[in-house]
Amino acid sequence: MAKQLLEINKFQNGTITTPDATDTPEQSATFSINLDCVNKDGALQGAPINAAVTIRNSDDTADAAPDIDKARVIRSLADDNTIKEDIVYFEEANDRLNFISNLEKANTDTRLNHIDSSAVFPEAGKEFNDVSLKDVAMESHNKEVHIGLGKGNNPQWVGYTNHKGLKKSAKTLVAADAEVKYPSDLPMMHKIVLGSTSDSYFYGIETGGTRIWKIDGSADSANGGKRVSSSTKGTFTNLISIASDPANGRLYVLDKQSDGFVYELSVDDLDEKDVTYTLPSTYPGPSNSWYSDVQFTSGGSGKLWLAAHWFNRSVTSGGYSSQFIWNFPYNSSSNNVSLVNKMPRMSGGSNATPGTWVRFEDASGYGTFVASEVLVSTTYIAETFPISLLKHPSDNDAVYWFARYPNHSSDGSTQWLNRWLTRDVSNMSGSNLLDQVDSISAVRTLSMHRIKHDHDATVSAPDFVPIHNVYHPNDAWENNNVFSAVNIDSVGTDNDGTEIYFTIADVLQRFTGVFDTSWTTSDTGSPYNKHNFVFESADGPSVSTEYTMTPSGQSPRTGVSINFGYVPSTATAGTGSYVAENTNIVLARQTGTGGFDKIAQAFSQGTDATFYRDHSLLGFSTTNSGSSGTGDLQDGYTYFYKTTMIYDGYQESPLSLETSMDSDHTDTRDNTLTVTVNDYTQVPDRCSAVKVYRAENPASAATTPISVYRLIKVIPFSKAWAISGVSRVFTFDDSGIKGASYEAESGLAETLEGTLPRYALSTQLNNQHYIGKCWHDGYVDDATSYVFVSKVGKFDVFDWLVDFIKLPTVPTALTSFAGRVYAFDELNTYRMRGSAGGQGLYIEDIFEGVGCLNDDAVVSTDFGMFFADNKNIYQHNGKSAEPIGEAIVRGDSTYSWQNRDKDYHTRAMYDATRRSVYFTFKAGSNYYAWAWNIPRKRWDMLSFADAEGTSQPKGFYVLNDTSLNIGTGSAVINFLGGATKRLWTWVSKDLTMGNDTQQKSIKKLLLPSRIKANYSINSSKPSAGDQVSDTQTRGTYRLDVNQKATNLKVRLDSNAAGDECGAVGVLFRTKRSPR
Repeated sequence: MAKQLLEINKFQNGTITTPDATDTPEQSATFSINLDCVNKDGALQGAPINAAVTIRNSDDTADAAPDIDKARVIRSLADDNTIKEDIVYFEEANDRLNFISNLEKANTDTRLNHIDSSAVFPEAGKEFNDVSLKDVAMESHNKEVHIGLGKGNNPQWVGYTNHKGLKKSAKTLVAADAEVKYPSDLPMMHKIVLGSTSDSYFYGIETGGTRIWKIDGSADSANGGKRVSSSTKGTFTNLISIASDPANGRLYVLDKQSDGFVYELSVDDLDEKDVTYTLPSTYPGPSNSWYSDVQFTSGGSGKLWLAAHWFNRSVTSGGYSSQFIWNFPYNSSSNNVSLVNKMPRMSGGSNATPGTWVRFEDASGYGTFVASEVLVSTTYIAETFPISLLKHPSDNDAVYWFARYPNHSSDGSTQWLNRWLTRDVSNMSGSNLLDQVDSISAVRTLSMHRIKHDHDATVSAPDFVPIHNVYHPNDAWENNNVFSAVNIDSVGTDNDGTEIYFTIADVLQRFTGVFDTSWTTSDTGSPYNKHNFVFESADGPSVSTEYTMTPSGQSPRTGVSINFGYVPSTATAGTGSYVAENTNIVLARQTGTGGFDKIAQAFSQGTDATFYRDHSLLGFSTTNSGSSGTGDLQDGYTYFYKTTMIYDGYQESPLSLETSMDSDHTDTRDNTLTVTVNDYTQVPDRCSAVKVYRAENPASAATTPISVYRLIKVIPFSKAWAISGVSRVFTFDDSGIKGASYEAESGLAETLEGTLPRYALSTQLNNQHYIGKCWHDGYVDDATSYVFVSKVGKFDVFDWLVDFIKLPTVPTALTSFAGRVYAFDELNTYRMRGSAGGQGLYIEDIFEGVGCLNDDAVVSTDFGMFFADNKNIYQHNGKSAEPIGEAIVRGDSTYSWQNRDKDYHTRAMYDATRRSVYFTFKAGSNYYAWAWNIPRKRWDMLSFADAEGTSQPKGFYVLNDTSLNIGTGSAVINFLGGATKRLWTWVSKDLTMGNDTQQKSIKKLLLPSRIKANYSINSSKPSAGDQVSDTQTRGTYRLDVNQKATNLKVRLDSNAAGDECGAVGVLFRTKRSPR
């Protein structure tokens, strides 16, 4: 037979590792490395080498060694009107975020954690808690990057501000928590109690609140007074008071819902109502009052106490039969309770029975009283207090109740009214009428009552109730003074009952050694039922001080209303039994800035409080304007004010936790509102403005509004705030104008909190942020299979109650393509449609059996979405996924896709210049990328380094010049960005010259250029050969084969950088046809 020539001269099929060579085109390779199919079609040539990227350390003293595992670019407009490009990257080995500036310059200005950004990124980077690379998500948006860091860390925001703040101008680099959060963690605490003697946690409520707040009660300066946790918002409806049984770790809360409930909870679960006590459907107190306080005492198998409070605090007339205090027995099961009246004697009795209310009338005119002129009288409760029940630390058989009776009345000569009988009339003595009156009776106005748990309040013969004389406000003991309310807001005691405290607006009062727990029945000896906090005619407390507190570096705070808080513990919260710190008490602020302060338990007149903890950066106060107005605010209404913070100029926080109240508005005059930033240096740099909202209730002294909150003022930080040290103050008048509702302004419900879950996956579509594999502790029990979508344009604001979809499985990747969002697990693809505010998010289609390895193994391009799972590599056209990796998934035991090292974190990258998609992988100890050229639909294998090696491809980023930059663990290279070419290898399939079973006499290999060549005739991969001889025969270089074989495998290698090969020929002669 004549000699024949098989010529391969196109090389357009790339590499095909599929085992059956008979089905493989002769133009394809079974192995190749570092071939470039882009610059010249139909020829073998080397791909470009990598180019080094210059990155200097922070102070430009040496080259930096960034370890980039994941990165995103921040693009912004520089002062010279050019595009500035920086990157934020995550470093898994040290759980850090780092920042590289000025990458577009590629010179010594390109710095890692530059000293100019040291306040944001320390030289070693910003560290987080134990983050897996698979739980890191990054999305660039505007001039910022939004970063999810998995379950253990808050999402982060890194970028440049676009507004002027209180501290810095626009274009300031910021790295901070991403959540658009109002800067407060506790509302104003109305009442606080110790939850358990086995630890040092306290529990508090705000007036009208919907949850219980757990507080670190230690005296520790770092953590004491901080919020620890809370019950879920909305667990309760309208909380009024709280009590506890610390010995058993139980809490009791009074909820003004319907007819009222008292709920029992364990301190171990603030969401679980263990016992529900349903209060009577008919309120037993007088009209214009309601329950205001709850207390627990353990005597008599346990009693729960309720006290009532006048809506207007005081009255000038009342009924002696009105009830204000009750108890009911503790029960381990929910039940409808019957309240047992526990009022002290208000009527009845006799002039021989101490505790009877009497009047003295000199009817005979003889200038002396006789027994018959000491007449039984009645009285009533003229003033009540919102917190009025006190439990003595060592007296478990009774509760101590504070209330006020009417002023003493007398004509000074013949008549004395409103007297409390202290001795039997038979003991009356004295040389004049007044001495006689004082010998057996006393004036009682502001009083403390000891009411035992089994007190019998039967009108005909009630038990004796010890009544301590506190003092007589505004000289109430003198004759016929006009009644003036004392307005006590709270009462409290130290840990051993030595001190009792009152708070009245911004005044704190103290009484020492006044608890006489031994006084349980009528005295038969001195002092004959005359027990005084101060002395019998005292018109004020032992010690009183007005609130003044000056935080370090700030102006003094005065005029702040306070409530008694708690006695802190010397033990660390949660680690040991409660041990009272017998030095200070904690005060809970009720106006201004929410927070706690301390003051000495035995403070003196004029003692200042000591700053302890601010729970908010903002203070807010409300006062009626001095003159009558003609605005839209209404007489007698209760007005509620809340604030929000604006981040980034357009993202609005939830409403503030704390509420400022105008409890009883006067006529139609305006309100003067003062917003105070206590320390402007603490305001987040992303914050650009404060917004003020108002809600209302037509009832006076209401605890909750019935209207929505409406906008009344936007205060940009760029406005002229008054400066006082580090404080910033803005004052304006509210005339009652109503703007848009909070929901209309922000797109969020008033009750929504926690607007940014933690997350591990993210993507964006149509200016919305989608996050997946989420955690939202305290709100959603298990959110790992959820995908949440942000408000339009607001990448950090999520209405997680509404805008979400729950996937069938926990996703491994999330991306967007062709107007849809795609979620993947390892075996399935979910195509989702819709968005927040539209028709809702739903799963449009499920592609079973096709998944994605991780969030970095998918990339979207104009030509399709490309992704990989363990079985194959796919191209999605928006309708269906086509497996494009069939040519390389099997066959080669080292390099085929299914045989790669599956522990390596594969990344999919798109090279727009070469219109190729790369999938990085590890084979043996070396690293490679399978390159899919989209126009030519072919696979080629590239070493990550210029030659095969252990340099590892890690995180990458693409700059405006379309350069693909990849981290190696200690440097960054511009992949295939060099000017010279790599050395390359090409190995053919088993060439049978069209006859698979017929033996041939293979003579020579013919080559048009002097490259290296070798062959094998046993289907094994040939080793690299030598450069072919420089002798040309008939225009080609030749390599002798001279072998008889059925097939031949050819290997070609470049001899030097830049070598090309346009063809290879096989000269052979077919043996005679078989017989």
